[in-house]
Amino acid sequence: MLAGMVAAFHVGKAPPALPSIRADLDASLRQAGWLLSIVNLVTAVGGMAIALTADRLGHRRLILFGTALCLATSLLGGIAGSADMLLGLRVLEGLGFICVVVAIPPLLVRIAAPRDVRIALAAWSTYMPTGAGLMMLIAALVLPATSWRWVWWIAGGAPALMLLALLLRTTGRHELDSVTAPRRPIWCG
Repeated sequence: MLAGMVAAFHVGKAPPALPSIRADLDASLRQAGWLLSIVNLVTAVGGMAIALTADRLGHRRLILFGTALCLATSLLGGIAGSADMLLGLRVLEGLGFICVVVAIPPLLVRIAAPRDVRIALAAWSTYMPTGAGLMMLIAALVLPATSWRWVWWIAGGAPALMLLALLLRTTGRHELDSVTAPRRPIWCG
């Protein structure tokens, strides 16, 4: 569940940092709008495709990949020299975000005791407001003394720690192994 909250950092970091980004990168209002909304667009467009392949790729593997992608894109975004480069990295951040948040619920259902599934999914529903809200708070505290780049690097540090924790805590846990999904056509005809 913490991996989902850390992924949500990448949704919450942009709104408070936008004035600093616009000033530093001379971003237009249109670019600023895209910087805010591109993660949501990637989620809407790519969510279904990733959800359909999550069983085949493995939920744990997808969470690790998405966390690593959020880490890399956030650190690289902190050194972006243009709004267009930052926008491209935000597309990849959106992909990392959706990989994490699509893979976690089925894994929770599989590893929770049957009597605890509803509680686990209810707790999971807090990932977005908690993660995005916490990152907005961190950004509000950091931005007056620094620039948006520090917000990106802090948001990149969180998935670095999460990736390490996931690797240490999930390696060797067989209940997290991939489950072979039955192969059937997506389109029923």
